[in-house]
Amino acid sequence: DVISETVDPTFEPERATSYEIGLESSGWEERLRVSLAMYQTDVDDYQVLTICRPETPFVPPVRDNVTNVSKARLRGVELDTQLQASEQVDLRLGLAWSEARYRDFANAPCVMALGYCDLSGKRIFNAPEWSATAGAAYHRPLVDGLELFAGVDYSFRSGYYATLEGGPGSYQPSYGLTNLRVGLRRSDRRWEAQLWVRNLFDQDYITAVQGYLGAGDYVAQMGDQRSIGLTAKTHW
Repeated sequence: DVISETVDPTFEPERATSYEIGLESSGWEERLRVSLAMYQTDVDDYQVLTICRPETPFVPPVRDNVTNVSKARLRGVELDTQLQASEQVDLRLGLAWSEARYRDFANAPCVMALGYCDLSGKRIFNAPEWSATAGAAYHRPLVDGLELFAGVDYSFRSGYYATLEGGPGSYQPSYGLTNLRVGLRRSDRRWEAQLWVRNLFDQDYITAVQGYLGAGDYVAQMGDQRSIGLTAKTHW
């Protein structure tokens, strides 16, 4: 392969120093479990994908170039709980707070401009501050070794920028997704049939964003729309 003159053919390796502390506890006759973790990771020469801008506006930028962020810091708190509310109902809840920022990034790409911008102190792209998951599962024994089951799952992410330079067109607002399922199976799990609905409320969201020629335009990959299906499986 031929490497463009506008792309640095080498980049520095990442060096990370991580700290983590956590605790786990259970109660209510082992029906409730709680875990809490706090972490911090300091990264030198953090590797990111970027657009290598040329020296002249008449040459298109080169996409998917790797560059180094001098210093970055990722820290946060994660909480996870599980509760057996009854013999038929299980509940779970997860919550995470993340503070991911560039500590030293003076040579970052700019939005719709040649040269470099200083993103030191800004949030790292693709890193929402808040995320959460919740779910409930239900199962009920029936006659002849059959079992009815159902469940609901919810996930949430707060807003974030999906590209390194943080252009307005790359911003993904906060969104939440809800999935449902209901089915019938043998209690020994030899077969199972399940009806499911994903993205129940047909939420619009993106899963990936790429800069288009580095001119402030973006190409986005949309998340799946609401879908309904039936899944059957068996094993012997």
